[in-house]
Amino acid sequence: EYYIALSQEYLKENNVKRAQTAMRTVLQIDKTNAIANQLLQSTYSLSAPVELDIWTGYSKTGEIGSFNLRTVQLSGQVAPKWRMFAKYDNSLTLDLASLVRTNQAAQAFALGAITPVSHQWTSRLEYGVRLLPSNITQHIFSTEQVWFLPGRYSLKGGGFFGAGRQVNREWLSYVSIRIPVTSGFSLEPYYFYSKVQDAPKAENRWMLNGQLKNPRGFEINLGALYGKAGVSYEVVDNDIFGAYITGLAPFSKFVWGMASVRYEKAPFNTRLTAMTLGIKIRV
Repeated sequence: EYYIALSQEYLKENNVKRAQTAMRTVLQIDKTNAIANQLLQSTYSLSAPVELDIWTGYSKTGEIGSFNLRTVQLSGQVAPKWRMFAKYDNSLTLDLASLVRTNQAAQAFALGAITPVSHQWTSRLEYGVRLLPSNITQHIFSTEQVWFLPGRYSLKGGGFFGAGRQVNREWLSYVSIRIPVTSGFSLEPYYFYSKVQDAPKAENRWMLNGQLKNPRGFEINLGALYGKAGVSYEVVDNDIFGAYITGLAPFSKFVWGMASVRYEKAPFNTRLTAMTLGIKIRV
């Protein structure tokens, strides 16, 4: 009982390694201890001290397709309450129709940190630069705040801001609430509000995500979105709609597989289909 309580306190302080050591001590005394076995298994789905995520994929915008490296992220626990990450993001290069048609790139490089401000509040901050065509540099800032509520509910809010000397400023904000339906299934409705400088109006999106997850870390997210684009008032068809499914599969403690399929229809009959595969290496 002492070692189980000790491991639970270590988990509250985000010290996973010491928590696992305490639980293995319990199992040396009693191999069949159900609480220790369950706690130890649950730690394998938590973030590892060092993780490398690599995503590659194929995107089809209109009638043109493009296959390339999508994102690479290296993250690590630098202190009990600080997790840092460095990210390379090539998503716009594959997903933006104008870039695909002209065979141009919009690569982004970012640094960020995640920290639990308290037991009920976790914060993420990120800053980066995006290298746009014609030697244009865009500075990008994003943040996300998560508040853990009683009954396994959680409230999430965040935003994005992009600015540069030769590019219009743009910003986005969002809010969501996680609603646990069963022990392994939850629903999460989102609302997004975004605006680009000099655009005729703002863009609104609503999204509903359903997450199915088991204690070993297997996870499936299935969602749908609907919105109104920030185009001119004269455009009658300003609807945005789409759907997606993502999966996470822990093949072992050290290697996880990831997959995603996404479809979206935007105004002017612009359609995007993206199919991506990823691997997560956990040290």
